[in-house]
Amino acid sequence: MCLLLGACAVGWLFVLRRSRWTVRSMTRLSNVALPTAERPKVSAILPVRDEGQRALETAECLLRQEGAQMQVIVVDDGSSEPSLEALRALAVTESRLQVLPSGKVPKSLLSKAYALERGQALASGDWLLFTHAGVWLGRHTV
Repeated sequence: MCLLLGACAVGWLFVLRRSRWTVRSMTRLSNVALPTAERPKVSAILPVRDEGQRALETAECLLRQEGAQMQVIVVDDGSSEPSLEALRALAVTESRLQVLPSGKVPKSLLSKAYALERGQALASGDWLLFTHAGVWLGRHTV
């Protein structure tokens, strides 16, 4: 029995050592920089409802992505405060950012679903990323 346990332990040590070597020899994606024209086009749709500063920080994180050509579409989801003013100011200088005002929500839809639908209708990317305020992404997440 001890011989069998010892053989299993040695086998697992070999597997762990081989796995460690394999992981260390991998090329990290952050070290591989694609030319801008080859990066995928991603449209991020961000519905916002009374989230002010968090929404601004999330939009800035999305715009800083280095692995994709980003388009960020912020859709007002019925905010009761002027939470989109900072985003509108940023959109003046940042052409990749669009801020849509809230619209009249059809009775058959919830406001968030309607905001997402409105955002995706303007999306021009090959990929869609649906997210929300409060999600902060590292530069190489997308």
